[in-house]
Amino acid sequence: VRDRLCSALGRLRDPRSVELLLTLVGDDGFLYTTTGGDHVVGDHAVHALARPTGQFFRRDRARWSTWWKDEAKGALPAEVDASTALAAYEAWMAEREEEHQRKMREMLEKLRPPPK
Repeated sequence: VRDRLCSALGRLRDPRSVELLLTLVGDDGFLYTTTGGDHVVGDHAVHALARPTGQFFRRDRARWSTWWKDEAKGALPAEVDASTALAAYEAWMAEREEEHQRKMREMLEKLRPPPK
């Protein structure tokens, strides 16, 4: 439910939705696992924040909050090109997937019986 909440809040373009999403950036509530690893609520909050803000600070809640308070001054930009932020999000997710795959290969290698 919280992943869908994040998606809906990201589409609202309302400063109040940004405030709510900021509280979810650090949420480690487990949602599901893919070949790329575990996905948590905070991942969806970051993706949802990228749309109305055009920003990407990974899951760094302090950086998001600082940007919102000091740079955006609690207001959404009138026009946003979120393509760069969304591309950065996708690249971050791809990095995480590569790291997850590497760890899985290492684990499987440890389980492999030694050669005779």
